[in-house]
Amino acid sequence: MKTKIILFNYLIARSIFGFGQNDNTPKFSNISIDKMGKIQYTVYYFPNGFDFVISVEQLKNDKWVTINGGMAGIITPTNSSELDTISFSSQVKFHKGINTYRLRMIYPNQITSEEFQLVSDVSNDDGSLWIMDNVIYLDDIERYEILDTVGRVALKGESKTINISALPQGSYYFYTKKATILFTK
Repeated sequence: MKTKIILFNYLIARSIFGFGQNDNTPKFSNISIDKMGKIQYTVYYFPNGFDFVISVEQLKNDKWVTINGGMAGIITPTNSSELDTISFSSQVKFHKGINTYRLRMIYPNQITSEEFQLVSDVSNDDGSLWIMDNVIYLDDIERYEILDTVGRVALKGESKTINISALPQGSYYFYTKKATILFTK
């Protein structure tokens, strides 16, 4: 009887672990999202190198929709036979209430992470200015000017992300072709 149990456990273990073959499918791990919509995650993979495309999907009206914030690149091979990791982060927009997301690798393997949520009392998808960690995030590359309350130009340029860490604390006007927004740093 003991031999049958050991043999049964052995067969289960072999079927789970692929009869001694390594599972080369990348895996998502350590997925987190902060209150400003910054998703951080790790991909575990065998170091044989591969091209990859990862998208972020959001559940909207009971359908998964690909949103901005995906990642693409090339992982170069290493000489190790151990699992390697690479970490990523992506910014997403969110509405007030429960926001459900998942990660989806669409190339070279089609794998999907478990769902994760951001529950928020505020929204960053309503056209307001989106500032996190002293960076202003815009939807597109735009020309902008940031003026202090006296009307002096504090920053000026053309970008999708604007580092405002050098600005002293205070109130500022943010101007683009699309909007004028008062914000406080």
